[in-house]
Amino acid sequence: MPRGFTLIELMITISIIAIISAIGLASYSQAQKLARDAKRKQDLRQVATALELYHQKNKRFPCTDGWVQSSDSPPFWLVERSTGFCASFTPVNLDKNYINTMPHDPLKDDGNPSTGSNYGYGFRDGNGCTVGAGNYYLLATRLENASDPDRNEIKQYKYCDGNNLADPTSQKNLFVITSK
Repeated sequence: MPRGFTLIELMITISIIAIISAIGLASYSQAQKLARDAKRKQDLRQVATALELYHQKNKRFPCTDGWVQSSDSPPFWLVERSTGFCASFTPVNLDKNYINTMPHDPLKDDGNPSTGSNYGYGFRDGNGCTVGAGNYYLLATRLENASDPDRNEIKQYKYCDGNNLADPTSQKNLFVITSK
């Protein structure tokens, strides 16, 4: 008579499979977070390249009178304002002349990363700098990986004339790119 598996053997096997599955799921989830953070960083680097092209043509960076988020005016969310500090500039938008399409967060969470827990992209011009608007910029996005070596708590980003530290907010886990 053929012998089958005992209930104990089956339970041990199922337990081992469950433990291996849990470990695999946790690793997969962490890999997804790292991949989204890598995409966020690359997206901001593309926007920074477009801003440098904009600067070469217009001899200044876009003037926005404060924060602009990737949720503003899609598909080209980085548009100039012509009020306040920016009133003296003729608006020239960052459009297809500089970047093919404006990126949006992989989670489609396009809020302001400098407030709350949003993962969108944010741009701030240099209107708070002593040399005025159009001379500097700051790009920011929130990272999911709290131990990323590029987060704002680790790197001391320079802003404005190079003497001010870029502290867009007291928020943690931000990836920041500033103009040189």
